[in-house]
Amino acid sequence: MGQEIRAAAYQEADFQRFCQRLQAETELLGRLVAAKACSEAEPVAGFEIEAWLLDAQMRPAPANQAFLQSFGQPLAARSWRNSISN
Repeated sequence: MGQEIRAAAYQEADFQRFCQRLQAETELLGRLVAAKACSEAEPVAGFEIEAWLLDAQMRPAPANQAFLQSFGQPLAARSWRNSISN
């Protein structure tokens, strides 16, 4: 996290490695939730969405605020900086 992505094209091996890592992380999260190792206090979790918002050319799209505001939920639109200062 926090690393710049320099590649504009990827090989099949890159996609396979990404899928394997995503599956491993998802399984780990499932185990942590099942073991009640995650906090149940509000707010429960936070995550970054930049990697998942893509433009028509399948490149990262800087549309975070618009996406979060589309939920119509004030907590969803709150930025990390705002949440640590409150």
